[in-house]
Amino acid sequence: MQYNTKRRVNIVILLTMVICLIANLSINTLAISPQKEFYQTSTYLAYDSSAYSAIYTALNNSTSQINISSFSLSEDEAINLYYQIIYENPNLFYVDESFKYTYNQHGIVQVIEPSYTITGSALQTAKQTYTTELAKIVNGVNASWSDIEKVMYINDFFALNFHYDDTLTYGDAYSLFTLRTGVCQAYTLAFTAVMNELGIPVTYVISEAMKHTWNLVNVGDQWYHIDVTWNDPTLDMPGRVGHENFLLSDTAIQATGHYDWESNISCTSTKYDNYFWKDVNTPFVYNNGNWYYIKNTDKYLYSYVFDTNTSIDVLKINVKWPNLSKPGSYWLGCFSSLGSYNNILYYNTPTEVYAYNPTTKTSQSVFKLSSTTNNIYYFFLDENELTYYLYTSPNSSSANTGTIDVNDLTTKYEVIYKVDGSVYKTQSYRAGDTITPPADPIKEGYDFKGWSPEIPSKMPANSITLNAAFIVAPCQHIAGKWIITKQPTCSETGTKQQKCTICGEVLAKETIPATDNHNYGLWVTVKQPTYTDTGLKQKTCIVCGDVITETISKLIWSEESVPHTSKPNDTSNEPTVSEATSTISESESNATSQPESQNQSVTESPSESSINEQESQFNQDTESDIIASIDSSLLTSSDNDLGSFDYRYIILPVLTAGIVIALVAFILYKVRRITL
Repeated sequence: MQYNTKRRVNIVILLTMVICLIANLSINTLAISPQKEFYQTSTYLAYDSSAYSAIYTALNNSTSQINISSFSLSEDEAINLYYQIIYENPNLFYVDESFKYTYNQHGIVQVIEPSYTITGSALQTAKQTYTTELAKIVNGVNASWSDIEKVMYINDFFALNFHYDDTLTYGDAYSLFTLRTGVCQAYTLAFTAVMNELGIPVTYVISEAMKHTWNLVNVGDQWYHIDVTWNDPTLDMPGRVGHENFLLSDTAIQATGHYDWESNISCTSTKYDNYFWKDVNTPFVYNNGNWYYIKNTDKYLYSYVFDTNTSIDVLKINVKWPNLSKPGSYWLGCFSSLGSYNNILYYNTPTEVYAYNPTTKTSQSVFKLSSTTNNIYYFFLDENELTYYLYTSPNSSSANTGTIDVNDLTTKYEVIYKVDGSVYKTQSYRAGDTITPPADPIKEGYDFKGWSPEIPSKMPANSITLNAAFIVAPCQHIAGKWIITKQPTCSETGTKQQKCTICGEVLAKETIPATDNHNYGLWVTVKQPTYTDTGLKQKTCIVCGDVITETISKLIWSEESVPHTSKPNDTSNEPTVSEATSTISESESNATSQPESQNQSVTESPSESSINEQESQFNQDTESDIIASIDSSLLTSSDNDLGSFDYRYIILPVLTAGIVIALVAFILYKVRRITL
């Protein structure tokens, strides 16, 4: 019995020890994270850590329990990492700051149980709204801008469009985007979201002592402080933008009242610590490729180039804001806002709103205040709607507001359409209006190609002239008659072509063959024949000028033309007159019908030695007379004259007898007178 009792006691003790061991190993302590007004900066894990990724993914999926036991995180590490994740990811706006977690006996956190402010279908709608509103802001940024231009634009956008939540209710980016209000935490988260979308490095800092948070942003490979909450001044005056806390070093941000912040990043660059924009209470406005601002201290409108930090004064706002409670006194400073719409800049004086055209460099009043109990202090321009704010002084709350549609105030400009120099259509638009092209003009034989220069989508702040451009329309050709463009000749081809009767285009060309049918004129002797040389004669085609040339046979010696060296009565070897004449005539006849190589006399000619001897004597005595006699004989002789009588043998004796008779008569006459 003693053994059994003792055994039971041992069993009970053993079971008790096992139960305690199991309790220590498997039952975790449940804790609730402290409600944090500001998130802690985590130095434990970076973006690419497994624990960071696991927690972020679970929160993004609205997971109710997140097991992180494998990462061996202490309570402080888990809490700080949790806050770091929701602070670096503004899209987790629906994750509550308070959460539960369990840890084991070693203080290692096992499970995190988040709390969500929005769930289900409402969360899906909220996520879509968040994405849309964020995109609207990002889409207002010009991709060609430098990083500093982008940061300046976003800083001014926040100051113009959001206002500080004096109720200290809204601390997330979604609330700022949708309600246009939030505390510094909301400003910081929203600014982080925009910078992330723009690809500009950004982080945050927290000052527990100040109960305040703001951003650090990297511009030009240097980190700077930027407090967009404090750049939106309070008491807030809509249309006013501050730049006192824009891109400052650690030292400079302390001078504006910031202290005791937590950050692993040092801002050492002092490049922008003393920049002029500390005195600029208007937004930096981008207009048609240039930046503009109004400086509070000298009341000048300036154009500005960020890359070179160069300002050029544009115009002087030469007015003062009167102190309505003390007539004759004025408030120091310039309380004008600045806005841009459709390439026109707008600014205000105490009683008027002005439009400035940077293209024409002219300014004109477009609105005048009728009230005498308030003055205009700044305005807000959203698209074409300008809202101005009325105050009794810059230190008072707003007394009233007014709204102007700037489309109703601005000048209209003309679009003049011309066709071949003549006005086709004229349209009138205000700057920024959408231009609707007229119906395409019609020109016979042409297709309308478009307007030159191209029609802009929005009307600029000046009139424009556009000219119609046409191209030749394709023609359904109709062939006309053939037209000879070059007449053919006896030896050269001609041409003819066929044109379209509609457009005049040459449709076909053809060659006209040469006629090959010469029309020659009469023979013309170009070289007379002699007794030693042949002559030449030609005839020419009166159409093409083609020439045919033939030779004329040498002359044949005759008895009359050659001196005789033989005895007077020796006529045995000499031809008779009729024979010589016949010979010459026959030679001439052969010369007109045969080539020179075949032109041979059919009568017997004197021997070569006799001809040479006679020709020598002939040349010495009567060469010219003989040639003349022969030429005359050749020109007057013909086939019908060969057998006729030579009248030279009668005329010469008769003439001689006449002379003798006349001489005898004369002598007898003289003798008779002498005798008488």
